[in-house]
Amino acid sequence: MVKYLVAYGFSFVVGLGVGPAVNLFHRRLAALRTEADPEIPRVPWLTATVGIVERFLYTTVVAFDVSGAAGLIGACIVVKAAGGWATVNKGTVFGRATYFVGIFGSITSALVAIIAGIVFKQW
Repeated sequence: MVKYLVAYGFSFVVGLGVGPAVNLFHRRLAALRTEADPEIPRVPWLTATVGIVERFLYTTVVAFDVSGAAGLIGACIVVKAAGGWATVNKGTVFGRATYFVGIFGSITSALVAIIAGIVFKQW
């Protein structure tokens, strides 16, 4: 029971730091915004919820040695990246930078969950 709490607690608590780090990068990119870049309102609770659910899923598939765990994690990141492709397609520096900050956040979140799953498995 303790290893469940440690693994999922690590994934949740450390993962909570990923969102603010990505938002910090995103705020620094604001200087690159031009008139061609529309102001798109953000929904903070939605990104946080998606991050928590995906870290829970990734931790579970790694911890229980599910076949195809790497494929699932990779596919989830690719789907999220494909959804953000519209910002890159505009060709603006801000759009490209925002896209890659999003990918950085997804990969960082996945790494936290993978580490938590490995800790769970090795316990």
